[in-house]
Amino acid sequence: MEQPTSPTGDTPEQQSNTATFVHAQIAIEQDRLRRAMEEHILRRSGIPSTRVFASDSAPSFGIRTAQPQTQLPELDAIDYAIVPRRYAGQPSPAAIPSWRIALRRVGEASPLIGLDIRGDTVIGRTDPDSPVDVNLDPMNGSSYGVSRRHALLRPTRHNLYLIDLESTNGTRCNGVRLGRGTVHVVKHGDTLSFGNMTFEVSMTRDGAESGGILARKR
Repeated sequence: MEQPTSPTGDTPEQQSNTATFVHAQIAIEQDRLRRAMEEHILRRSGIPSTRVFASDSAPSFGIRTAQPQTQLPELDAIDYAIVPRRYAGQPSPAAIPSWRIALRRVGEASPLIGLDIRGDTVIGRTDPDSPVDVNLDPMNGSSYGVSRRHALLRPTRHNLYLIDLESTNGTRCNGVRLGRGTVHVVKHGDTLSFGNMTFEVSMTRDGAESGGILARKR
């Protein structure tokens, strides 16, 4: 039996294939525009790009953290997840600055989460079009005002920077909101808030020393 055709002469199967192609092209263009916007934000911050280490589409993970304490002897015992995940299972070349930090949720009793940051690391929630590196959805991030692509951690040889990605509810460092195009140098003991979700930072290695241990908070 001859298949029905559209006014353009295409069969339903051809129309479906065309629609799929168009949707794919739209998704590609949306991703390009999003990345261009983020690059614009980062250029305004004045920090050299590490786009060579940019976030990839590997599965993300959720953070589980806990009450802040002064002494953190367990820092050496936790597992540190490599982010972005494309570097998992690979040795860290000397040219890639690697910062090792632990995040502890303020106000909740949850285990520490360790991050071995080797490139631009996006913090946010589930985004089917562009997965984030640190997914706060398992902690009900949307209820705390966390945006899908909320903030970015950028490692360099001498500093670990935090940049807000024009989130709806803002990013705060020690209670002070980051302005548009501004950055914060993350320090040991800082509190970082994404919307109304707050974490305390503990650093165990900086970008200049592979294996160097930073001073613990007294």
